[in-house]
Amino acid sequence: MAETMRLVCLAEAQAATARRAEEKGTALPLLCKLHMGAYELYKAADQTLGDHVSDFNFISRKLQAYILLGVSVHHARAHRAAAAEAAEANDIGEAIASCDAAVKHLAKAAGAAGETEAWRTAAEEERDTLAALRGRFVRENEVVFFEKVPEKPAKKLPEGKVIVAEIDPVARVQLQNLFVE
Repeated sequence: MAETMRLVCLAEAQAATARRAEEKGTALPLLCKLHMGAYELYKAADQTLGDHVSDFNFISRKLQAYILLGVSVHHARAHRAAAAEAAEANDIGEAIASCDAAVKHLAKAAGAAGETEAWRTAAEEERDTLAALRGRFVRENEVVFFEKVPEKPAKKLPEGKVIVAEIDPVARVQLQNLFVE
C-alpha cells in the first residue's frame, strides 16, 4: 500500500506540474508528454494496487476510483494536447480523431467520477472542454479543410516525461539535555 500511495503522490505532483505548464502556455508536445507522465504514474499505482490486492482485507473504493479517474483524465488530456498540436499543423482529421479518443478515455471513468460531487464536476468540465474543442475542429473541417476523419488517431502519443521525484526526508537532529539542571 505504501508503494501505491508513493506512486499516487508522485502522479499528483506530475499532474500539478502539467496543469501549471498548461497555464503558462507551454509547447503542446511537452504538455502531451507531461500528461502522459502523470498517466504512467497513475497506471503504475493501479498495477501495484492490483498486484497486492490479496494482501489487504479492504481497499477503499474511493482510492480505486481516484486512481482510475487519474488514469483516464490524464490520458484524455494527452490526447487533447495532441489534437491541438495536430490542428496547429492543419491536420484537422487527426485532431478530431484525437478528440474522439480522449472522449473514449473519459467515458471509462464515468462511474469513478460519480464517487464525489467534485470529481463529477471535474469530469464534466473536461468532457465539455473536449466537446467544445471537437466542435470547433468539426466546423473548421466542414468549412475549410474537408478532410476525412480517421477512426482512430494515426499518430501515437509520445512516451511520458516524468519530471517529479520524491525527496529524501530531512534527518531530525536529536536534541540532548534541553533542560539544564
